[in-house]
Amino acid sequence: MVSSWIQKAAGRLSGMNVSKVATSKFSAEVLPRLIRLDDETSIEQTSSGSNALAMVDFLQDLKIVFRIGSENLARMVNKEDVDAHELDLQSLLKSAIQNLLAKSDNHLELARNPERTFFGVTLPNELSSSAILFERSWFARFVPWNFLYVTIPYRDALMFGDRRSKEGVAEVRQLLASMWQEAIPRHRLSEMFFIPTMSPITIWQPVEPDQVLLN
Repeated sequence: MVSSWIQKAAGRLSGMNVSKVATSKFSAEVLPRLIRLDDETSIEQTSSGSNALAMVDFLQDLKIVFRIGSENLARMVNKEDVDAHELDLQSLLKSAIQNLLAKSDNHLELARNPERTFFGVTLPNELSSSAILFERSWFARFVPWNFLYVTIPYRDALMFGDRRSKEGVAEVRQLLASMWQEAIPRHRLSEMFFIPTMSPITIWQPVEPDQVLLN
């Protein structure tokens, strides 16, 4: 679906600086995935007990969960896994983001629309939206941090651009609305735009679509 709305442009990215995080063999294979708390599948899996999903709060009703295993044998990490490997969720999250950055060296595709007014990110296995977890330096290579916006309409889509671009914001608003409607309901994430705060730690602030453009 992502490849149908945006014309492929820039090649694969490499050479990203990743802070080293001490990991066990288990956490070295974990990848982060975003879900909505009202995702029907997630509700079934977030019940109490050892089988409940290991998750970290992200924004509003969005949570970060963890995927492990090869493409055909992948499964979600639960609390029992975390306890068994003597991990804590914050260190697991750091490792998962590091793993995603490493994976992006060979698997991330960055594209621009034909008018070059915004970008789209594509990663395999419903991980495209997880790129919102990248460090600010990654986005700042393409858009000044204080003018950046990001959208994640569903798990396998992420668009970002410059809030000063009237044409870009208008086109992304249309795409965001249509992609939200066309997405599988349980894969939907957000109809909002997200802009970064100036905190030393990346914190995203949700913004209504009609408020994102800077005049």
